Amino acid sequence: MQSPCAVVELAEQPMAWCQDAAHDSPISMLRILAVGPLGSSYNSSMPAGHADGGWAAGSGMAVSGDEDGVVKVWDQRSRKQVMAYRKHTDFISDAALQPQEAALVVSSGDGTLSVHDLRACRLRARSETDADDELLSVAVMKGGKKVVAGCQSGALALFSWGCFKDCSDRFTGHPDSVDALVAFDEDTLLSGSSDGLLRVLGLLPNKLLGAAVMSGSSSEGEGEGGELAAVAHQRAEGVYERKREAGQGGSRRNASSQAYNILTLDYAPTPDGQALKQKPVTA
Repeated sequence: MQSPCAVVELAEQPMAWCQDAAHDSPISMLRILAVGPLGSSYNSSMPAGHADGGWAAGSGMAVSGDEDGVVKVWDQRSRKQVMAYRKHTDFISDAALQPQEAALVVSSGDGTLSVHDLRACRLRARSETDADDELLSVAVMKGGKKVVAGCQSGALALFSWGCFKDCSDRFTGHPDSVDALVAFDEDTLLSGSSDGLLRVLGLLPNKLLGAAVMSGSSSEGEGEGGELAAVAHQRAEGVYERKREAGQGGSRRNASSQAYNILTLDYAPTPDGQALKQKPVTA
């Protein structure tokens, strides 16, 4: 049975795009990755085959993966597939953009990462299989120099860019699987786990900075202005806002909850964030 792929714009807008028969198997991952806003010099380094030699400013790509390990990249402007990769042997869990080298990093339940060159639309590298640990999430950090993968075991596997044969370090501490990762800044990572906690992590040096509960209870903290959306297993959404005050660092109140299983995270900086607060919205 073929699976459709749908892209929905927020702010109460109708569905922007539905691609029928996008995959032959159920879709396990869909990411919308912006391209144009990263800078005009980056626009010309996108896949060949466009009349103007690159993606339009403000455009982007949709990356989809299915339960059989197939990855596909779609041009949101032309609404056409521009790349497909079929060598993963288990479900596709996540994808992240490495803008410095126009590369896409994909994680899979087969325990491997694959790195794809978006200029040439080809595979660039793939890590060795870790048969004992599924890779469930991925983020690019440190100005593109580090790739972090969240594992079923609760560990974070750290890869140095260009050295994907095996991870260079492991950051342990999550008691359950790391199902979602998003970069807050180049040194700070936000993780979502099946134990229901949203964690704030410092990377290299590796340190737990704090945690917040995915529930109705409030959390307090300070940091860069922005909004974080978290989707949990109980079909709830939490939106967090943060703001940095001069001379003050970040903080979190640690708590635990078994009511929520955090499935995905997305962070967008805003110029006028407020003190961290949670606004749960039930589906």
